[in-house]
Amino acid sequence: MKVAVISDTHGQHEKVVVPKVDLLIHCGDISSMGTFAQVNSFLDWLINIDVPNKIFVAGNHDFLLENHNNFLSFFYSQLNTNGIIYLRDQSVKINGVKIHGSPMSPRYGNWAFMANRGNDIKKYWDKIPIDTEILITHSPPAKILDLTTENINAGCEDLLNTITGLHNLKYHLF
Repeated sequence: MKVAVISDTHGQHEKVVVPKVDLLIHCGDISSMGTFAQVNSFLDWLINIDVPNKIFVAGNHDFLLENHNNFLSFFYSQLNTNGIIYLRDQSVKINGVKIHGSPMSPRYGNWAFMANRGNDIKKYWDKIPIDTEILITHSPPAKILDLTTENINAGCEDLLNTITGLHNLKYHLF
């Protein structure tokens, strides 16, 4: 299975050239501020990408996907009818590969899909099935590609602890 992975397009998805692949994965921040126009534009773009399997998680900029229930009903119906899979602390199997996705990040500022470190965020990581082969998160684990522009390690220690116990895990994409 050929896979392309993108992340943090922040509303600039139309500039992305997607190669011929079997699976496209987006690791969150589909928008810059989670407005209806930005999320809708991403959805239209994703519907028209010629890839048989498309999976994504939200990120800390994707406020609309966290808070607006009326839009979410429409959003989910569009996904289901267009072969797009949005994972929000859920799993799916594609070509026999178990994939789990979560938009959560440890609290860092006032953004979407955040939880306090410790038990608050750990409950999301506890939802990751032990037989997960590909894990998609927006947050990085602690001290792995998690350095911010302010030189702060913003990754999640609890996520790191969780992935060390996932013995079937082949890829963690974030």
